[in-house]
Amino acid sequence: MSDKSIEDTDQELYSEDDEPYNVNESESATPSVNPVGNQPNVGSDNTEVFRIIADALQKAVRTMPAMSSIPITRRAPIKELRKYGATEFLGVKGIDSTFAENWLKTTKRVLKQLECTPQESLVCVVSLLQEEALVWWESVIQNVLEEQISWDFFQKEFQNKYLGEMYIEDKRQEFLTLKQGEMLIVDYEREFLRLSRYATEFVPTEADRCKRFLRGLRDEFRLQLMPLRITEFADLMERAKMIEQILGRDKNSEVAHSTEKRPGMVSSSPQPKRSKESRGNWRFSSRSERSDRGRKRQTTVSTGSIRSPV
Repeated sequence: MSDKSIEDTDQELYSEDDEPYNVNESESATPSVNPVGNQPNVGSDNTEVFRIIADALQKAVRTMPAMSSIPITRRAPIKELRKYGATEFLGVKGIDSTFAENWLKTTKRVLKQLECTPQESLVCVVSLLQEEALVWWESVIQNVLEEQISWDFFQKEFQNKYLGEMYIEDKRQEFLTLKQGEMLIVDYEREFLRLSRYATEFVPTEADRCKRFLRGLRDEFRLQLMPLRITEFADLMERAKMIEQILGRDKNSEVAHSTEKRPGMVSSSPQPKRSKESRGNWRFSSRSERSDRGRKRQTTVSTGSIRSPV
């Protein structure tokens, strides 16, 4: 082959190779659009960012100094005591133990209405002490540690001072000998509960309280309640009041039946009282009638004794 033919052949080959090469360059110049599967996962990237932020916040919270919680305490409602019926306590010598007990009971009721805490109760009750009572309390706490001075401590010391052991013993004996007598069930219950505070060692459980209550009931109640063997005091009270209602209805019906007026019987209603004037007129008329009858007898006798002339 001649050199010219070889050169022509090479030129054709180069021209064929250049054409697809140019096409590839045009394609590469145009921006390609990636399919969906090849796009970057934007949601997963956001999740990762949020996780990093959350971790950082948690670390910041852990490193922050803990703020100490300051308890909010209210002031003792001293000004409200007297509005609810609390009174001052003077603690004069020779004071009746019953008066001291009632004062403490009333004060505790007021403190309960005001929803006082034990510490507030102590502050309030001390504010009510005056004169000798205040002097007594200051002498009591003089040699006592502050953490030992509490509401329970005050009540114990107050009872020892103003009620006394003899008073408590008398109330205990009064409880042990308590009987219903003529009291209603509700009155007997109230007295029973009031005195039981002085003899808690005799009624430590509900069952013991029921037994002691039954012991003081009248026979018509006790004979019906004892076989039931009730061990709950509230249940015992309910049954006793039911029996009282039944017995009361029966008694009222008997009284009504006995007072009914029977046919043929003379009414036993009392005669109305005469006034002084009517009684005086009655006495005068009686004397006049007797005087008239006496004159008639005298006239009859005198006329009969005269002889007729012969």
